Amino acid sequence: MDRPPLSLTLALAWSCALPCARGAPEVASLEGTGKPELLWDWERYRDPSSGGHTGDPHADNTFDGPVRFFRDRRGALYALASHAVSYRIPLRYDFRPKRRLNRSDVLFDSGRTYRVGGRLHHQGYGGGYLSGSAVESHYDNRLWIFSLWSEDGLHYGALAHHEFYPGLVPWWSNRVWINAVHHLRSDDGGRSFLPAPLDPTASSNSRRLVLVPRPSTPSLRDGFVWGFFHPSNLAREGDYWYALTMVSNWLGSTRPNGKGGRNGIHEQGFAMIRTRNPLSPLGWEGLTPRGWERIDHNTFQGRGGQPLRIFHRQVLDPFRESPRGGQLLTFGLVRHEPTGRWICLGYAAGGPTGLAFSTSPSLNAPSWSSPKPIRGVPKLPPHSYPTLYDPDAPGLAPYTVGDRPYLVFVHSNYPNDAYPQRPSPVPPVGLPVTDRNSRSIWRLPLRVVARGGDGALRAAAAPGFSGRQGAKGWSYLDGAGRPLAFDAGREEWSAGPGGPALWARGGRPGPRSAARRRFRVPRSGRALVSWTQQKHSARGPGVELRVERRGRVLYREVLRSQRLARRSLSLSVRAGEFLDFVIAPGPGGNEGDEVTFAPRVVVGARTVARAPSPPPPARPAPAPPRPAPQVLRFDARADFGSTPRRGWSYLSSRGPMRFSRGFYRGLQPYALLGAGLAHPGASEAVIRRWTAPRSGRLRIESFFRVPDRRSDGVVVTLRSGAHDLARYALPGGTGRRVDLTLKVRRGQTLDFVVERGPRSNHYDSTDCSIRLTLQTSAP
Repeated sequence: MDRPPLSLTLALAWSCALPCARGAPEVASLEGTGKPELLWDWERYRDPSSGGHTGDPHADNTFDGPVRFFRDRRGALYALASHAVSYRIPLRYDFRPKRRLNRSDVLFDSGRTYRVGGRLHHQGYGGGYLSGSAVESHYDNRLWIFSLWSEDGLHYGALAHHEFYPGLVPWWSNRVWINAVHHLRSDDGGRSFLPAPLDPTASSNSRRLVLVPRPSTPSLRDGFVWGFFHPSNLAREGDYWYALTMVSNWLGSTRPNGKGGRNGIHEQGFAMIRTRNPLSPLGWEGLTPRGWERIDHNTFQGRGGQPLRIFHRQVLDPFRESPRGGQLLTFGLVRHEPTGRWICLGYAAGGPTGLAFSTSPSLNAPSWSSPKPIRGVPKLPPHSYPTLYDPDAPGLAPYTVGDRPYLVFVHSNYPNDAYPQRPSPVPPVGLPVTDRNSRSIWRLPLRVVARGGDGALRAAAAPGFSGRQGAKGWSYLDGAGRPLAFDAGREEWSAGPGGPALWARGGRPGPRSAARRRFRVPRSGRALVSWTQQKHSARGPGVELRVERRGRVLYREVLRSQRLARRSLSLSVRAGEFLDFVIAPGPGGNEGDEVTFAPRVVVGARTVARAPSPPPPARPAPAPPRPAPQVLRFDARADFGSTPRRGWSYLSSRGPMRFSRGFYRGLQPYALLGAGLAHPGASEAVIRRWTAPRSGRLRIESFFRVPDRRSDGVVVTLRSGAHDLARYALPGGTGRRVDLTLKVRRGQTLDFVVERGPRSNHYDSTDCSIRLTLQTSAP
């Protein structure tokens, strides 16, 4: 996928930005603040068993795409090395490799054949060639993994750059090739990736792709390139994950190429895609001139097929011309958190440094500003693949930056960047010339100059994790507050084998002791504390998570299922005080109690005036209009009666209850359910069940209170099927409100369960208020 430096670098561009609203935040400039720093040399760390492929001996030895940093389920750090063989590079916390790579680090090899469970996923060409199937409609030739995404660290989706060379497979040529955005998936924690199954007998396997290119024209043999290139990283806005991709459409005409042949004339720029499910190649949408539309796999995308909106469209011969006024590639897509602005980063043909950026207030309704040069950085060649990365960014595949990110780029050790016939400048970073196909990774500190930021301080557990107590405000203790010891080999703080332990994104309790991650608040103000939580194993009775401050429990929940969930708290904090995030053993020991518990703290964010987002691009008028939504409301107290109605029913842990003298009664004395009351039996829980009459979005507002202080408390559980949505202990004399919003299907049940405390059911009368609001389409 290496390209001649200027003539084959594809154009990206931006529509003119709308004027910013008065006082709206804006990123004014990106400026280098230091010298380039070598992170690693690929030649030193590359897999010694790689290379030597027929016709392309070094194709898996180089970085041929932007460096993407990501984390696994425990929070261990990796970098993605993209080429026809893509690697996962294990990194230390200083972003340097832990060791030399080997074949176990391969994420995907375009020359291998992959079969799983009797199904073919990729057909290697054989004969030592680093190529897949030579059949164009298989869309299975050479793949570069370009970006990853995961919610839970177990399942990953990936966008890949796919190349096909008509008439030249298994050889490769940059004089004519067709490109697509492919999709791969990992279900083993990001250790290996596979595309969707391949059906060699099908007329087309286009449903394996995210974007389908125009099929090849057999008569074309030189000077043509079309399709979709270099998908960016994935970034989330609202309910969607977005990516940018380069576009090239042949316009059907040619020009003499000065060598006795003719080159095609193309339109180039970039397009935008999005999805609600990054784990699948299906269901993606593209931004078209009519608005966001679902990708049609029965045709191709581009001129003559399903059109996509092209930003900064230019017409040129990409083999002989550079785009007018510079260009911007889709190497990085990040959100600047202090202002909320999106930044797109890449290479510019003109300008003092060869790098440029653009901003937009929204991805749903993009309004990209004119490109601006990045100042104070070395002049870089086209294949430096620049991107932005903030070491303090949260998430498994980070896409946010603060005011002090790094510019990360690739530098070829060979002065001509593997194209001796087209010399390109070499950054003044003092690297020796070694293997012509070896590349090194560099970073350079940047400063984001912005107007109108929120001024917040941000800290996250995973990027803040290190082997030093107190670093970045984080400490690692046992339940009694004693410091844990750092195990560098396992990259965790622990009290020894089987004891409590903490790693970057979670931890485990000991049999009788908790693990305590402590954060020292840097300044006073209003704080938003948020986290993801998930139990890793179905084994064991459950694990308790707590958030504490000054010895007071702010939040407590017992995890019993493996469902991934997000929680948040808003509170006022004082500088120097501690917030503790505690993982404690549940009832019955600590078997299977490894959890994800990755908190993030944002302190002192000011409300900033946001630029009004432009309206989404116009869509064609739909016909017929969808039915107006209906809102149905349910109240457990008002709907109560001697006969179950409006979806409510009354059960106990031992079976159906019967109505008598104003209550539904169980088998044991005092196992009761009333209009606004619940009382558990000595060993019999009481259950108020609601069944959804239709599918829709449900808002739950619940409040439970044990008024008698003599009670040792009750346990309240909100359950849907086999999954606990919330579970908490309610001591005597206390109450608690739990509000949730979720999607429900017709016939789905919700159970509100009350069971006795640890000693008895004496004085366990519980006041309960349950209100449900269901928004659903009209029948």
